[in-house]
Amino acid sequence: MALNASSILRPCAGLTLSVALVSGCASDDPGLSVLTDPHATVMAALIDGELGSDTDGCVRIGTDYTVWPKGTKRTDDGVEVGDRRFVFGDRVTGSGGYVGQESAAAMIGLDAAYEMERCTERDEQVAVLMLIE
Repeated sequence: MALNASSILRPCAGLTLSVALVSGCASDDPGLSVLTDPHATVMAALIDGELGSDTDGCVRIGTDYTVWPKGTKRTDDGVEVGDRRFVFGDRVTGSGGYVGQESAAAMIGLDAAYEMERCTERDEQVAVLMLIE
């Protein structure tokens, strides 16, 4: 069988499209998930621990993957929440709750849900930080 340019390029074009679709799901802030809007449900559990980043670059409080308040941005060495800045190693204390991934996904956008799925195990609960003390 003779190979020609079109038989070589056709599979590559499909691969290129697949890569583009996957990269379209990536977050602007890798490893960080943020609430999309204020929610009617108020959770008041204590969330407290050291701000960290695991080997995959996923931002956690203690050992828990954390969904952050709306407007949170990732920095090179931590996160910014409004006018407050936390660097990795800082203690973060606030209120929120611990929920399953399906419940958390309903509170965040598609990009953030992709990051949450990438950063967590299948049945791992996530911390949803609603307020920082």
